[in-house]
Amino acid sequence: MSERQLARSVLSTWKTMALVGGIVALIIGLVLVFWPGKTLLVLGALVGIWLVVLGIIRIADAVIGRQATGTSRGFSALAGAIYLIAGIIVLANLHASLKFVAVVLGLFWIFGGLSEIIAGFTRVRGAGGKALAVLMGLVDIALGIVILVWPGPTLIVLVWIAALWLIVIGLLQLWFAYQAGKAAKEADNPAYHVVDEQF
Repeated sequence: MSERQLARSVLSTWKTMALVGGIVALIIGLVLVFWPGKTLLVLGALVGIWLVVLGIIRIADAVIGRQATGTSRGFSALAGAIYLIAGIIVLANLHASLKFVAVVLGLFWIFGGLSEIIAGFTRVRGAGGKALAVLMGLVDIALGIVILVWPGPTLIVLVWIAALWLIVIGLLQLWFAYQAGKAAKEADNPAYHVVDEQF
């Protein structure tokens, strides 16, 4: 395979990958924009199903696993039972499960913000670094409080942000696919080869 054929092959592969990736990202982004609430429920259901499957696998491993010891089997079975129960609880009440995730996320941001503030005040040098750490901590705490006060709307906003990000990524990938296709055509252009051979 010549160098030009290899370049064309690589560009063609990039074009296909970017085109498929861009289309998939755009579709998922548009689904998130138009059905954010239903998307959250589907994601919650997928997490529930994943927990159930993981629980079954861990329990099966505890029962039929040959390499595990008795203690290891016991802990594997316990972990499997916890995953299984958690998955069933999530699937039984998706709305409450999503709110629980929002509460955990809110608490995570609040505690993260407090850590940032403490780290900012305990820094030895750099007033700018201290101020930035404290400011970031305050922003994190504010975001955490917003999530705790309005968990449902906050999750929808997070879905919209993810949707916009996916749409932008999808459009960029489509642009890259177009550029790769254009470059592959230029590689086949006879004038391009003549110029290439002269230099």
